[in-house]
Amino acid sequence: MPGNPAILLMGEERGRISPELLAGLQAKLQLDKPLYVQFSSYFLSILKGDWGFSYINNQYVSTLILSGLKNTLSIAVPVIILSSVIAIALGSLAGYYENSRFDGICTSTMIAINSVPTFLLGMLLLYIFGFKLGWFPLAGLKSTAAESGLLNSVFDRMWSCFLPVATLTLASVTSKYLLIRNNTVVEKNSKYVVYAQARGLSNGKIIFQHIFKNACQPFISILGMNIGFIFSGSLVIEVVYSIRGMGMLIYNAAANRDYVVLQGCFLILAALVISSNLLADIVVMAIDPRIRKGTYHEG
Repeated sequence: MPGNPAILLMGEERGRISPELLAGLQAKLQLDKPLYVQFSSYFLSILKGDWGFSYINNQYVSTLILSGLKNTLSIAVPVIILSSVIAIALGSLAGYYENSRFDGICTSTMIAINSVPTFLLGMLLLYIFGFKLGWFPLAGLKSTAAESGLLNSVFDRMWSCFLPVATLTLASVTSKYLLIRNNTVVEKNSKYVVYAQARGLSNGKIIFQHIFKNACQPFISILGMNIGFIFSGSLVIEVVYSIRGMGMLIYNAAANRDYVVLQGCFLILAALVISSNLLADIVVMAIDPRIRKGTYHEG
């Protein structure tokens, strides 16, 4: 990003600052040192629990990130669960009953949803169900009319999260659905499926106990990568629904050139994406002995 953090901190006084004072501030922020020294010092501070201080927000970065991450996870976790369940259920059935009316309706709907930008989808849902019908709040994760009490607070949070969760779920379910559906189409012609049908097993057992177990390996892999999409998509959704999460925090930090907040946010998001992908690979190896033993070959 362009700009000098030291000059930015001066605010309205930047025009009257002396070169000596500017040099002293740059030395205090270690901006006069080589880049590798700055990064080394930053990561050492991270290990000590010091994520820096945001002079723009007048708060510690760790406090800002914890607050934003809590709101983002309250949207991202339900999205991951709901989109996975919907994709598995609809994709498995549509793939098993290939070229049926059910398959045609589901696949056409998913392709249509996939063609709509996430921000536009969010604005449409907000306009229809929030502004026109008035069923859900227009902004935030807490309504102004919320009553006191734990149960009322939980219900109000769920009610306020409905539109953001629905938007991100619709945006992320399409790729998972198409993957499950296509893998099921391939797997249903395998010999073990014919044998299961000859044994008289029900279609439900064949689909979800046999076919899905062999078709889920690519799904688990894409689920790990999908974490990054959900967090990047939450940036747009949080701006649309005015939610003070990680996305809004990154947006405001970029607009105000709050470098230390951006560094902390990107570090957390990178750690989440890497961890989710690593966990997905471990799960795939655990459930598929062909991957674990290195004997898996496609085709």
